[in-house]
Amino acid sequence: MNSLILNGVVVGDPKATQTKEGAAKCVFVVGTDGKDLPLRFTVIAFGGPAEAAASLLDGDEILLAGRMVASAFNKTMAIVANAVEVLEEQTMAGGK
Repeated sequence: MNSLILNGVVVGDPKATQTKEGAAKCVFVVGTDGKDLPLRFTVIAFGGPAEAAASLLDGDEILLAGRMVASAFNKTMAIVANAVEVLEEQTMAGGK
């Protein structure tokens, strides 16, 4: 298993849904400052971390812990988040 801790910025708005069993699920993208090669990661969260991620806004700086997963079938990689913490929130016009 590939465990990781990632510091980055939320890119776009998270998409919150539910699993077939009714558990919270949230998918979002995190961008990192890779200097010459900035990277973007798709993140999937379930349960408590998904509930926390659902309130994220584009531009929020976050710290997340999770594991890297890969699919040989569709040749993609994603992060399954175990914890999501907001480090710096972006405010919308009128406040958040």
